[in-house]
Amino acid sequence: MLNMLSNIISRSIVTVGVFAMAVICFCTACSGGNYADVERVVRNHLEPYKELYALVLQTGKVTLPLGGKYPHVTHPLPGGTETPISNVWIVNGNYMGETYECHGCDSCMIRYRDAGLITYNVIRRDSASVSATVWLTEKGKQYLIERHISEFHPIINAWRRREQLEVVLVAKEKFDVEIHPSDTTAVYHCKAYRKLEITPFIEALKPAGEEARPDYMRRLRVDFKSKEHPVVTCTEIESV
Repeated sequence: MLNMLSNIISRSIVTVGVFAMAVICFCTACSGGNYADVERVVRNHLEPYKELYALVLQTGKVTLPLGGKYPHVTHPLPGGTETPISNVWIVNGNYMGETYECHGCDSCMIRYRDAGLITYNVIRRDSASVSATVWLTEKGKQYLIERHISEFHPIINAWRRREQLEVVLVAKEKFDVEIHPSDTTAVYHCKAYRKLEITPFIEALKPAGEEARPDYMRRLRVDFKSKEHPVVTCTEIESV
């Protein structure tokens, strides 16, 4: 009798253990699946907020100012007349990305050439300027803005034909998503850290560093009460 009771207890313990293990595995799988769904919903929500940053580059036969010790890329001034693109923004979906302006100084071109992004052949150099030819290499053409946007922009082709200006991608935004544990599958709280993913057109001019670190964070609340139509709301934006 004692042996029989012992066997029953042992089998019961094993059964309970297996059941508990199954529940834990089921809950873990369920939670993992939910987290994947939450991340997908959050990333879809953030997509319109991701901006592209573009640079206008003079190509063909150009006359450039002599550059200083430090290459530079500047923000175009309102009403600026340095290039026809001074007041133009490149459209990315429903959002606008900033357009930066390279005044084409000699030191910038040398950095781009050394990075394999352009060919840069000096024709004549004097005390204040350089005459040269500038063309994008195959590596440089990988960053033409039209390769990174979904919409057709005829103005880009017009600039290329009339002004021999090329618009290249220098950076794009991305978000690292952090999902906080929740005791319910109906509501989740998330953090989205914004970073800049820079291209060689910026890497060639300055060391990567600040761009690689997140600079601000969005706190998001994801309401999954309706799985067909989850609701994402931004509760706070703060610097990090």
